[in-house]
Parts: sequence; C-alpha cells; structure tokens
Amino acid sequence: MVEGKHSQFRRFIEIGRVCLVNKGEHSGKPAVLVEIVDHSRAILDGAATGVPRGLYHYNELLLTPIVMKIPRGARSKKVRKEFEAQKIVEKWEGSSWAKRRAAKTARQNLG
Repeated sequence: MVEGKHSQFRRFIEIGRVCLVNKGEHSGKPAVLVEIVDHSRAILDGAATGVPRGLYHYNELLLTPIVMKIPRGARSKKVRKEFEAQKIVEKWEGSSWAKRRAAKTARQNLG
C-alpha cells in the first residue's frame, strides 16, 4: 500500500502499531500489534499494560498514531522491554486523545 500525499488514511495495520482496546474488560488500555493473522484479526500484546497476549478483531481496536520498532512475532518479554524503553505509556498519556478520554470519564463519574 502506497502512502500518497492525497491519501485520506494515515494509520495502518502494521507490526508495532500501538492500538487501544475498545471492547471487553481491557477497554481503554493500549497494546502493541505483534502479528497480523488475516484480514480481520491480529495478535496483540500488552504485557506492560495488563492486556493479555491474544487474538483480537480489528473492530475491537482503535489505531493510535504511535508505532514501536519491534520485530514481527516478538515475544512478550521483548515487547515489554521495548514498550518501557520507548516510553509508550508516557507518550499515550501525554497525547490530547488520552487527555480527552480521561476528561470524559471523569465527567461521567461525577454523578
């Protein structure tokens, strides 16, 4: 896929893409895409954030603009090491997207 100047898409499914889990008990936590299974599923690993390594459908994910440099099919130990070395949690929490999500949940919990 060619990323052209006029392409409307900016975030792609790729190895090392940090994704936000959108459904289930780990909703709202970031994880890293480590393997692409087919056109609708991928293996994510969130060893540093508490998201278990497993198979997730693309419709359960939100793609963030953050991309890590990891090899394809990297083990959990390697993913955790790179996740902490590249300070992905700090990058995510510093983003305006994460701040808006936190503000929204804070407003909802005011009661």
